[in-house]
Amino acid sequence: MSVAFGHGFLFSENLCGALSGMGIALGGIFLPDNAEPTEKKAFTERFKITMKRFEEKYGSVNCRELIRKAPSLQDVPETEYNRRHCLVYMLECVGLIEEELNRRD
Repeated sequence: MSVAFGHGFLFSENLCGALSGMGIALGGIFLPDNAEPTEKKAFTERFKITMKRFEEKYGSVNCRELIRKAPSLQDVPETEYNRRHCLVYMLECVGLIEEELNRRD
């Protein structure tokens, strides 16, 4: 299931898959299945702020740009290179989810 999040969702190198996954996780936590439009709007605004924090820290939410900004690892094959750098972004998203959960309490 999670392979679709790789390389900017379906290998498009667009929106970072870690951010996509974070949006799905937070939506599942904060929005009921029958959420009202006002609840959806409030969630969207809250998630935009969370995404902005990520973007301010890393300079982008775009997979292609995030990978290009990562430091060079000359001795690591490209597939492993991408995975190692994505781990930083995934861990950041886990931290942001944790902060959102703490805010909820």
